Amino acid sequence: MAATIMDIARRLNISHTTVSRVLNNKSGVPIAEKTRQRVLNTAREMGYAPNLAARSLRHASTHVIAVFGSSYVGMWGGITPELMRGIVSALQPRHYGIFYAMSDFGEQNAPSNSSWRFDGAIVLQSPPASTLRRLAKSGQPFVCVNEHIEGRSAVLCDEAAGVRTALDHLWKLGHRRIAYANATHRHLQHYSVVERHDSYCATMREHGVTPPAGHDVIPNEDNLTDRVRTMILDQDATAILAYDHVVALRVMAAAHQLGLRIPQDFSLICFNDEFPVAEVVPTLTVVAPQGERMGQRGGELLLDLLESPEPSSPSTIRLPEQLVVRESTAPPKRS
Repeated sequence: MAATIMDIARRLNISHTTVSRVLNNKSGVPIAEKTRQRVLNTAREMGYAPNLAARSLRHASTHVIAVFGSSYVGMWGGITPELMRGIVSALQPRHYGIFYAMSDFGEQNAPSNSSWRFDGAIVLQSPPASTLRRLAKSGQPFVCVNEHIEGRSAVLCDEAAGVRTALDHLWKLGHRRIAYANATHRHLQHYSVVERHDSYCATMREHGVTPPAGHDVIPNEDNLTDRVRTMILDQDATAILAYDHVVALRVMAAAHQLGLRIPQDFSLICFNDEFPVAEVVPTLTVVAPQGERMGQRGGELLLDLLESPEPSSPSTIRLPEQLVVRESTAPPKRS
């Protein structure tokens, strides 16, 4: 059985009121620092955990944070695990409980307002429209992480800088004909689709190079053999920047079907340092989001929102992405 405030008080031979004030960080009542440290140390030794349900009844708050994802992306899709680690690292020290939900509530089976018992929420990539409607209707505060919703504070990747990092890497290797393998239809609602493509076009033109044709094509099919044939064999591209790791893996499969070697025949770079990019042959050079840091900043942003005495204007935090160089990029072959 978990230790209670009464157990800690008996162990230290002090009042349960003093223990409660220390563990709940009550202000206004002076408590000796030595006593405070004894309470905290003993609570840790005895494995004390706050009773969130009881706390919510006393203070009209749940001390629970909801994290809403997407049933389409899934809990283990994209950078969600890293985001969740960061969110937990920000909220857990403040004794917030966290639950993760990715249901798409229809109008007939939506939960009642009374069942939505949480103090605030963090919205991740591609949330169901029904979830956003209910959040807006409830008036509960929420922020976005790796998702952009108009009028809401958000933590996002600096996609423009990430694309420049990728292209600068290829440029320094000697590549000039750099093609772009765009997102697929399943990605279309995400902010990164437009930002990565627009930055690719702008950066290529800054280098004085016209992007090879087809960079704006959104493929319907999973098989990219025809697209890769056009980019490498017809347009003489020596490198491909892929929208993400999923597209890059499809490019690799197409190259295999065409008898093309990476990086001997063309270099390949993509976004997201996700499995299996470091396990395939050749291992993939990537531009990696700081997923854990994004989640941490999102948690901090929500705490600021919950604790601010006055409503604040929405803010957007952009975090840089990092280049991870592996085997799939090399200088272009000599003609």
